[in-house]
Amino acid sequence: LLVAGIKKDVVQTPLLAARPGHVAIYGWHKRDGQPIQPLTAVHIARYVDYSHAIRLVRRAVTVDGKPSTVEAVLADPEVRGMLSDE
Repeated sequence: LLVAGIKKDVVQTPLLAARPGHVAIYGWHKRDGQPIQPLTAVHIARYVDYSHAIRLVRRAVTVDGKPSTVEAVLADPEVRGMLSDE
């Protein structure tokens, strides 16, 4: 299970396709792993808040001992659940 820290992450999501000019945020997890901020894309892109964070993610990943990329994992219906529930 991947769990972030005490910031709300600015994230990529298919929700943004229907909300051009908006930013998606998610996170700030409780101890039980539940997010304080559910995924939302209600704010316009220039909205900022002290609790937002940008988390840099390396594109290279290893799946079952083999090198891959985040994009390849997200495109594969058999393994994408490791990175996203969307």
